[in-house]
Amino acid sequence: MRKKKKWGKIPATPGLTIFLLVIGLLNLFQMDYKYYPFGGGSGAFSFYRGPVLPMTGISGTEELKAARHVDFDFAPFARDWEALMDGQFRRVDVLVTDTYQLTNRGQTAVTADLAYPFEGRLTDPEEDFPAVTVDGKPVEAGLLLSVDAHSSVKKAGSWKAYRKAVEEGNHLEEALAAAPVLRERVKVYHFADIRYDGPEEPQGAFLRIRFVKPENTRLWAYNWKSGGTDAKTGEFDMMFGAEPDGSGEGWLLVAGEDIPAPEFSGNLTYNITETSSTDQVTYRLETYDATLEEMLRRFSKTYDIWIESHDYPPHALAAPEVLYEGAAKYLAGGIYSDTYGYVSIDNIFWDVAGKNRLMYRRFPVEIGPGETVCVQVRYHQEGSEDNGGMGEPRYGYDMATRLGSNLKIAELTASITNGEEIKITGQNMGFRLEQGTARVSLDPEKERYYLNVVHQ
Repeated sequence: MRKKKKWGKIPATPGLTIFLLVIGLLNLFQMDYKYYPFGGGSGAFSFYRGPVLPMTGISGTEELKAARHVDFDFAPFARDWEALMDGQFRRVDVLVTDTYQLTNRGQTAVTADLAYPFEGRLTDPEEDFPAVTVDGKPVEAGLLLSVDAHSSVKKAGSWKAYRKAVEEGNHLEEALAAAPVLRERVKVYHFADIRYDGPEEPQGAFLRIRFVKPENTRLWAYNWKSGGTDAKTGEFDMMFGAEPDGSGEGWLLVAGEDIPAPEFSGNLTYNITETSSTDQVTYRLETYDATLEEMLRRFSKTYDIWIESHDYPPHALAAPEVLYEGAAKYLAGGIYSDTYGYVSIDNIFWDVAGKNRLMYRRFPVEIGPGETVCVQVRYHQEGSEDNGGMGEPRYGYDMATRLGSNLKIAELTASITNGEEIKITGQNMGFRLEQGTARVSLDPEKERYYLNVVHQ
């Protein structure tokens, strides 16, 4: 069973009811919020989580015909609901099994390069990433990240907005694009072995660096603690952490005119006062020339994207190369300005790792002429949530049929598993659980299907 992060404890009931009511009342004041008590087809939710998206082809899919079946298993929903009632802040999921029967209608064998889209973060537990099997056998699937620096997918508050974000975002093209080569040469200031030798352990000890920044100088900082430029005087001030064992270090990369000789001092707090200065901070300075690419690759191997505590371990999908490629695309795209006099490489790495975006599991499938291969993808899908009305929260699970996909879907079916503890409040699929209808045939040309439920 996968681990879930606990966000805290609240009283079960009536405390939980009060909490949900407060959240619901707050949502009533959102400008774009509308509540439809019977579900409807509006997709209006307090928190919209996005649909189950269809698989797509990168290449080799021209002769393929597909039959698709999507199963919504509500066993995780029941478990998560019980945990929520027990006072845990947590997401409410279903287990999605998205199955494709791919038939090669051509006269020659093909190798289809396939991509399965999903929304997530590099810092999510590995169990949240879709697992892929081909004819029942697990396959190694690579990971592609879209740039989506402005989190357009995450910010989409409805099906309509989500569809627009996907259609206009060029997410797969961005994910497939090779990382740019950052050939710009920089002078590297490496502040190494930063040590605090004071008699007492302070809340923080820092190496402080000051100089007047030339107008045509560009700066990048890594492993910094605070910093910025005074717009009036041009004085640049930055701090790097000092440690009692001498393990503190930080980097400043300089392009254009070199910086004048910096002033160095020790400081015991983030605040700059006469009493915060100390002479108990020592350091070793290394300077050398490099390219921005060389330094970014070096930093990507040392940056810890699990800086905040998690209940699950790091995983191989968050490899330094993935982190580097995302950061390089951000830098080359000019997405991060030097508003504060420098560009923070730490912030870029964190955004690459910690922001929700569309990602893709990429894998090849070989299919002989006239043959059919079964591709199955399984993962947990978080439900859209509506606390805007009275009563129990409503959860929504959308499914897109064509959005972002070039596969020819000839047949489409869907099913519900372990639906005993849910009540359907709105849908356009045709399930009748009370009458035993838990599997339905759907029109693959209809762009979106929705299923809204409450706990029974």
